Amino acid sequence: MRLLVTSTYFDTHLGGVEIVAGRLARELADAGHVVELAATDSSEIPKESNFTVHPLLSSNFIEKRIGLPLPILMPRGVVDLHARCGASDAVLINDTLGGVCICAFISAKLHRKPVLILQHLGDARFSSLLVRAAFRIGERIFTRPMLSLADQVAYISETTARHFSKVRLKRPARISFSGVDTSIFRPRKDDAEKNILRGKFGLSETRPVVLYVGRFVETKGLEILRETAQLRPDLDFALAGWGPVDPAKWRLPNVRSFRGLAGDSLSQLYRSADIFLLASHSESFSLVVREALASGLPVICGKDVAATDVDLAAYVTTVSINPANAKQTATEIATRIDSAMTSENTAAGLAFVRARYDWKHIAALFSGLLEAFAPTNANQDRVCPPISIAD
Repeated sequence: MRLLVTSTYFDTHLGGVEIVAGRLARELADAGHVVELAATDSSEIPKESNFTVHPLLSSNFIEKRIGLPLPILMPRGVVDLHARCGASDAVLINDTLGGVCICAFISAKLHRKPVLILQHLGDARFSSLLVRAAFRIGERIFTRPMLSLADQVAYISETTARHFSKVRLKRPARISFSGVDTSIFRPRKDDAEKNILRGKFGLSETRPVVLYVGRFVETKGLEILRETAQLRPDLDFALAGWGPVDPAKWRLPNVRSFRGLAGDSLSQLYRSADIFLLASHSESFSLVVREALASGLPVICGKDVAATDVDLAAYVTTVSINPANAKQTATEIATRIDSAMTSENTAAGLAFVRARYDWKHIAALFSGLLEAFAPTNANQDRVCPPISIAD
């Protein structure tokens, strides 16, 4: 099958949606499909061996100005994307907000190509009332109609599925969690490896290290992290990510920030830490929590984050995240770090991740979904068989 996969950015941008899109493209290509990944040229263009990448001309001034990842397609990019949709047998769209997603959907429909949407984002809980209102308007105008008209919809998490549960779909939706590359994200072998890695990153060998990975934006709970670091000067906080918030400006001696880490270098930082902390109020999936569990780390996260997969809560320590009162939330986190750090549940969490979020299995699910309505199928109208991550 000639499959076009679309994403707002390439996975070199390091956001959760684009990382999933890039890995799905690789796995589907390995499964025998002829895959092309189209995304804006606003991130570094990756070099791939088993599928084709097609950069689309765009402007990324919105993200540069206010941190929102919303590049704008230029006319040439729109024309290129329309042509790529016409040359494909089916189109797999990652999420529904953003110029690439919307243009790909319209082009696929104009070319009468089957569309599978993998919906990542659910409820938009931004601190800015203006941004929150804009996303909800976008959801009403674009997301819900696109989901209704798609040939097949898959949701990245149970949280996203619940948010769109009242949308009428052509076929029953599927839940397909993102995968975790456990060949890269793995536990450290011993304390000697941890000390070597801490030397590499300039971290203390004797002080416990609390790790955060994600975008440096307020919606990820950065203010809560800052308050927690102030309350626990006996701990070191390693923050890895990118974005407009600069943790270095907090001027806290126990906070270190790292930018530009990905893949193996990021996995090494995971292995150097003692515990992982994510203070986001809400996440559609939160790949970093799964990466932390795969790295053998105990995890503290919000209750809404754990609810993205109802079985996940058994393997993490949950807290109530109140973005309106960062100090209160930080106080609760600070009092629970020590007990969470000594949790004996890390082995079970590692086993859970390896069984639950295997990329080969997830790619097989998408192949089945695509082949159910691909043009090469003898019976294009047959109903897709029930598929879940547990199959």
